[in-house]
Amino acid sequence: SSSSFASPTKPLAEIVTMKVPTMGDSISEGTIVEWTAVVGQAVSEGDVVAQVETDKVTVDIKADMDGVIVEHFGNVDDTVEVGADLYKIDTEATPTVSGSYEISPQEDTSPHPKTEATEVEEEVVGSYTVTDTPTPVRVPSIHFLGKDGWAAR
Repeated sequence: SSSSFASPTKPLAEIVTMKVPTMGDSISEGTIVEWTAVVGQAVSEGDVVAQVETDKVTVDIKADMDGVIVEHFGNVDDTVEVGADLYKIDTEATPTVSGSYEISPQEDTSPHPKTEATEVEEEVVGSYTVTDTPTPVRVPSIHFLGKDGWAAR
């Protein structure tokens, strides 16, 4: 039937444990330098979740699916091995912290963030109008004489 994809009986891997990916031929481990997505934050497929530094490169660890980060295995400065558990993502969860795409209800009802954002937008728009207007009427202070000008001297 057409509604089979939404069927509740279909087994879903709601919580998925993501592993440390392969980061290069001779690289077997790395150090977590940053968790860019915090526990409880919603991420989309392709979003950077963590950064792991090896002796050669710093690797952006990207989410393989949309979901909410529910657990970190390791802290910043911890060494993690390729293939080890890195984080858990829940594809069905509701975010508990506001990330780049989510706004928590408390922030939504408060007028302050919206007011600040509007003021910032007005300042930016204002600064562009001011800087753009003098540009077309600017006259260069150096005049190119050309061959005729030099001959006249």
